[in-house]
Amino acid sequence: MSRSSMIRELEIESPFIEKENDLSFNSEDSNSSVEVDIEEINVDEFEKPIYKIAQSISNILEKYIIVSNNIKIKRSSKELSLFDIFYNDEIPEVSIYKYLQRIILYSNIEENTLVLSLIYIDRLCNKKVPVNKYTIHKLLFTCILIALKVNEDCFYKNNYYSEISGIPLKELNLLEYNLLVLLDFQTNVTLEVFNEYKTGLLMNMTS
Repeated sequence: MSRSSMIRELEIESPFIEKENDLSFNSEDSNSSVEVDIEEINVDEFEKPIYKIAQSISNILEKYIIVSNNIKIKRSSKELSLFDIFYNDEIPEVSIYKYLQRIILYSNIEENTLVLSLIYIDRLCNKKVPVNKYTIHKLLFTCILIALKVNEDCFYKNNYYSEISGIPLKELNLLEYNLLVLLDFQTNVTLEVFNEYKTGLLMNMTS
């Protein structure tokens, strides 16, 4: 692999130690309890480098979604049953970048975790898993959830991530498992591949 296939495509046009907030995904049993107005956060917070990475990822995904929405994909019944839960009945109003802002602000994730999550999304795209406006929010958050558990030494219990994401706990647990199955439980990434993706993101930031 020479570069992220997702980034490479878009460059043509320019993409268990666990420690112990208001998005809706059309689920009545959401347990979100942390209410946050992103607009009230100090502007300096969003000048941190991790938000630049988030903006780059957001740009890549937004461009990819524009392309992928017009592609009809044939999937097996097994893939359908695994992936159905990632679909929202309606397109979430919050943008990808605003969603990432919230995740970063309240989960204290590392830059490398975001990069790893993009690698997982790209792997799903290579498997013809539909990444579109109806699926991207749940897909993105679940990829981040898995990435932080792979990459970071300490993280919260899933009930806290449920509050951040606006996804009910039981559903989030199922999303996590289903995504691992879709990835064939292959969550390891070589240093070479990781550096290629991160370099692509940094290049996207400056283009």
